[in-house]
Amino acid sequence: MPDLPVWRPTLGAKRFSTAATVLMALLGGVSPVSAQAPPPTRVWLAAGAGPGGASDGAGGLAGTLNLSALRGPHQLSLRLAAATPVFYSGASADEVSVLYSRALRGSAGHLSAGGGLGVTSRDPCNGDGPACDAERAIAVAIGAEAALRVFPVAGLGAQLFVNLSRLGYMGGVAVFVQIGWLPR
Repeated sequence: MPDLPVWRPTLGAKRFSTAATVLMALLGGVSPVSAQAPPPTRVWLAAGAGPGGASDGAGGLAGTLNLSALRGPHQLSLRLAAATPVFYSGASADEVSVLYSRALRGSAGHLSAGGGLGVTSRDPCNGDGPACDAERAIAVAIGAEAALRVFPVAGLGAQLFVNLSRLGYMGGVAVFVQIGWLPR
């Protein structure tokens, strides 16, 4: 059987292909992913409060303080959270955790959900007496938030947070204020 000829592009075909690609790029028809600039990084500090509680069933007040950075769909946060009973006797709980979240980002704000690890402590006596020491444990931290960028340096949002450990759970909903660098 005879060998079939192999087509090899000529120098003219290569030039035409290169010129067509450059022309399409200049006209906006081709936009390679590597040529698109990533969205600017957002960095903020957020503080909020709202209803919350721990696994002993006593509802109360919860608060969060977050330092977060958002680049593309990736959000990394350091979270301090606490919940304490207000009207009933129960245990107060707090946590320090690091969370990784996936985010949907828009010019008006973002939505994110994720999880991480942290350390939680639980004080069954709410600091009443030296014989009642707080217990500590490694915890799984879970969070979801929706934030609205009001100004380039300030925003508002709501966060749902939960902490699961061998000591039980702690969680709440907080309405928060963001202060930081929040470019579109």
